[in-house]
Amino acid sequence: MFMITKGYEMLKKCLITSIFLISLGFACAPKPKTINMADGKYLQATSQHEAAIKLFNDFLKLNPDSPYVPEAQYLIGESYERLNKPELALKAYESVLEKDPKSPYAALAYRQMAKQRAAKGEYQKAIEYYRRAMDVSSSSANVESCTYAIAQVYQNGLKDYEAALKEYRQLTADLKNPRITVSTYLNMGKIFKQRGENDKARAAYQTIINKYSWSSLLPEAKKELEKLN
Repeated sequence: MFMITKGYEMLKKCLITSIFLISLGFACAPKPKTINMADGKYLQATSQHEAAIKLFNDFLKLNPDSPYVPEAQYLIGESYERLNKPELALKAYESVLEKDPKSPYAALAYRQMAKQRAAKGEYQKAIEYYRRAMDVSSSSANVESCTYAIAQVYQNGLKDYEAALKEYRQLTADLKNPRITVSTYLNMGKIFKQRGENDKARAAYQTIINKYSWSSLLPEAKKELEKLN
C-alpha cells in the first residue's frame, strides 16, 4: 500500500512539473508579430512616407486577407503621391481596385487616378474615372466632390463651358457641402462673365455675398461683382 501511494505521489509531481514546463514554454514562446495601421497613419501625418510605405507593405504581407487591405493599399498610394512618385502611386491605386473594386477606398482610388489623368492633360480619361468613382460610392459627399471635379475638368481643361455649367447646375440643385457651393457659384459667375451673360454673373456673385459671408471667397466675389457694376 505504501509503494502504491508513493508511486502515485511521484506520478502527480511529474504531471505537475510537465504542466509547468509546458506553460513556461508557451509563456517564453515569441509572440506573433503584429502591425498596427494607426502607426502607419502617424508616420504619414508626420511626413515619414518611406517608413509608412514599409509599414503598410509589411501589414499586407502578414494580413493578406484582412478587411483593411484596400485601405492599406490606398494609403501606400497616398504616400507615393507625397513623395512625387505618381507611377508607383498609380500601381497602389490599381491594387485597391483589384483587391476590392467595390470598397470605399476604390472610389477614393479612382478619384486620385482621375487627378493624375487630368494633370497629364488626359481630360476625358479623368472624367471617366470620376464617374467610375460615383458608380462605386453614391454617398452625397463623394458624388458632390466628383461632380465638382468633373465640372472643373470641363471648365479649365477642355474649355467646354456649356458642359461645365451643366455639372455646376446639377450641384446647385441639391448641394449639401457649403464650401463646394460657394466655389460652384464663383465658377459659374466667371463662365457667365466670359460668355457676356453679365446679369447671370452678377446673380451668381450676389448669391455668395448674400448667403455665404463667412467664405474666404467672399472678397473675390465682391471684386468680380464690382467689375461688372
